Amino acid sequence: NTPTTTNHEPQELHQMKKDHFIDYVYVETDEGEFEIEVEVSWEGYYQHAKVSGPPEDCYPEEGEMNLTAIEPADDLPPGITKDMFKEACSKADERLTDAAWEEYHAA
Repeated sequence: NTPTTTNHEPQELHQMKKDHFIDYVYVETDEGEFEIEVEVSWEGYYQHAKVSGPPEDCYPEEGEMNLTAIEPADDLPPGITKDMFKEACSKADERLTDAAWEEYHAA
């Protein structure tokens, strides 16, 4: 089986975008839950599927989203360590990735 090649322009296939937005992560401590404002930087691309026309011109949808940085907007509150912050970011990864996709499609 030989891979099928297409004549798509590179910008048509991978419309890479980069941006950032403000959101929150939540850190649990013995004193309660802290809401920490974060700046989320991302880069991603998305290509709609083409499912009509000659088979050699059709292709599935394709996309990728990478969170390139999650930084606190201000200093961390007293008692909140960098490790606690990293854990909160890890727990929020899926939600923040979804938010990045929303930002991508809104642009």
